[in-house]
Amino acid sequence: MVLMNGLLDELMRARAHIEHGRHEAKDRSLHTCIEQLATLIHSLDVELGGDATMQLGRLYDDCAVRLNRASRILDVTVIDEVIGLMTALRDAWQRVEGCSV
Repeated sequence: MVLMNGLLDELMRARAHIEHGRHEAKDRSLHTCIEQLATLIHSLDVELGGDATMQLGRLYDDCAVRLNRASRILDVTVIDEVIGLMTALRDAWQRVEGCSV
């Protein structure tokens, strides 16, 4: 959950960097976000999670592709889409964790 929250925080920073024309800072933020998504992908256990885990990996990969696109075209709406997806996923994980306690 810590990595997901960190990802969401960095996405918000990247969004602000685009809005304010801070291109070097935007590049650093989006690079960090893409690295965090790669970490999430590498942490998946496909043998244990099966098809659902593979789909989650594809979602993370798709988000990284979107962030690369957002970086090129300087479009915050693409970042907003990723923020929405990652927020929904984080909230779902929090509900699952709450059920297991």
